[in-house]
Amino acid sequence: MAAELLPEGEGIAPRREIIVRNAAVADRLVGSFLDHVRSGELPLDETVDVAAIARLAAAQLPCKAAELTVEAPTVLLTPRANAVLIERMIANLLDNAFTHGRVPVTLRVMAPPGRVRIEVEDAGTGIAPDDQDAMLQAFARADVSRQQPGLGLGLAVVQRVAERLGGRVAFKRSANHPRHVVSVEWPRIVA
Repeated sequence: MAAELLPEGEGIAPRREIIVRNAAVADRLVGSFLDHVRSGELPLDETVDVAAIARLAAAQLPCKAAELTVEAPTVLLTPRANAVLIERMIANLLDNAFTHGRVPVTLRVMAPPGRVRIEVEDAGTGIAPDDQDAMLQAFARADVSRQQPGLGLGLAVVQRVAERLGGRVAFKRSANHPRHVVSVEWPRIVA
């Protein structure tokens, strides 16, 4: 706010933009850390419409329609969950795809028998098989020289939420499947 109140003058606008940008980065880093803490604390005591949350998370992204496709049933009610945690998990998967992958991105919500599965697919190179387990740990970054700000908590939050739901995170990519997919699957417990 103080940066926005700086007087107009020669050379002030570029400095103001730097201050505002740095404040936004700091806010995002603090938010990521709080998400990681909350992912282990919020109760799993709600029946959540995973499909609706997926559409909401996708709608909040500042991307073009051609860059993101959402494939989800009309409704997918899941008991013993938490709407905030599901939203954060999906948002982190999408953020990871847009930040480290390549468009187009596809978000899928599915209900195989007795399960819930969320997949985010992008056209990026994905995570090397030897690095996949490490990338699910807090503060892990595949390339520390990257220019994107972050603490390496996005996939760690996804992993933590998946574990709390009794599920797991998986990575897929093969010569026959030229796109990278991160999926989260957990049991769909009937209340």
